[in-house]
Amino acid sequence: MTTIEEKDEPHNIWTALARSTTEAAENTIGRKKKKPKKDQWTSDETIFLIEKKRKLKALQNNSAELREKFKMIKREVQRKARRDHERWLERECKEAEKMHQRSYISGIYRKVKDITSKNKVQQDCIKDSNGDVLMEKSQILHRLRQYTEDLYRKPDNDNSMEPIVVSEEERKPDNLLDEVKDAILLLKNSKAPGKDQIQAELIKEAGNLGAQVMHKLCNTIW
Repeated sequence: MTTIEEKDEPHNIWTALARSTTEAAENTIGRKKKKPKKDQWTSDETIFLIEKKRKLKALQNNSAELREKFKMIKREVQRKARRDHERWLERECKEAEKMHQRSYISGIYRKVKDITSKNKVQQDCIKDSNGDVLMEKSQILHRLRQYTEDLYRKPDNDNSMEPIVVSEEERKPDNLLDEVKDAILLLKNSKAPGKDQIQAELIKEAGNLGAQVMHKLCNTIW
C-alpha cells in the first residue's frame, strides 16, 4: 500500500487507500466490464448492420450511390433494432409472468426495474455565487468549501452567540481501532459503490492494514 505520512490530509489518505485497493483487486480478480442494456437485446445481425452503417456514413459524401446505400441500411438498422427490442421485451415479460406464478416478488420488482429504467446523464457541475456554471473539479471543490464556510460564518453585527471554547480536557478521545474494524464488518455487501468505485467488499478484504488506514483517516477528520 502507498506510504501514508503522519500529517497527510484526509483526501490524500483516502486517495492512497482507494488506489491501492483498486490496483490490488484488478491484479488479483480483474475487472468485469458490464454490458450496456442495449447489448442485452441487440442481435448479432443488427450489430453487424450497425458496423456497416458506421463505415458507410464516412463514405456517403463520395457519391450519390453510397449516399443512397447509407440511407437504406440506416432504415434497415432501425427496423431490426425495433424488432430486437420487441423480442427482448416479450422475453422479459414472460420471465416476469413466471416469477409472478412462483410468487417471486423481489425478482418481479427487479425485472420491472430493468425494463422501465432509463439511463440518466450525470452532470458534475455547480454554479458559483454569480450564477456561472463551474465545470473544473478544482473550481467545484473551492465553491463547495466556500459555500460551507458561508453557512457557518456569523455576520459581523450578530452578537447573539458567544464563541464556545473547548479545552483539551473536554475534547472527545480518538476513535478506537476496534470501533473502525466493527464498522467495516457492518458494511453491507452487494451495494452500488460511490464515485470512487470502491465496494464494501474491497474495504473488508483490505484486512488489518486497510482498517489501520481507515482508522487514521477517521481520526484525522475527527
